[in-house]
Amino acid sequence: MSRRRRISPKDDAIFYIKRERDKLGFDVAYINAFKGNLAWQLTEFIMLLNTKYMLCFNYAGRGIFATAPFCKGDFLLQYRGDLIRNGGKYLFLVICYQIFNTIITITYLVCSVDAAKEDNTYGRLVNDDCNIRFCLPCQNTMKCLNVDGKPHLCLFATKDISPGEEITYDYGPNDWPWRCRLKHN
Repeated sequence: MSRRRRISPKDDAIFYIKRERDKLGFDVAYINAFKGNLAWQLTEFIMLLNTKYMLCFNYAGRGIFATAPFCKGDFLLQYRGDLIRNGGKYLFLVICYQIFNTIITITYLVCSVDAAKEDNTYGRLVNDDCNIRFCLPCQNTMKCLNVDGKPHLCLFATKDISPGEEITYDYGPNDWPWRCRLKHN
């Protein structure tokens, strides 16, 4: 009996990119309109007291949850959307810490992905990993893969993930209004 070789995370990502489908092992769930609504109320209260620290709120809505276990390094999901052309070039408008506010050149083209359109894919529903207040490492990381001459944003696990865990990643800049942050006066 021969052992079956494990497929590499990059090859796994390419497999799902080429088939234009999401990997199995995930489910969409409605979280709430404001994740941590109590934190938002406390923020208003603390601001009234004019203390030197401010709590945060997180707008969540829907989120992606694992229904199967994943190992550190595994390919999870692709951030799908329309590649946008601008003057014969592409621009990247994707929020992710390796790409946001940075022009990425792939085969001398600058790329842009617009995932605003509801298309029943999971990658566009992955929420921001806002663990700045807890100093925890980011749960997942976004990488750009060039497949057949086109850029594809793929999410990879940076830690083991158990069923029931929400899939998140760090969007990057801390100045987004929904980001958790401490404000020092």
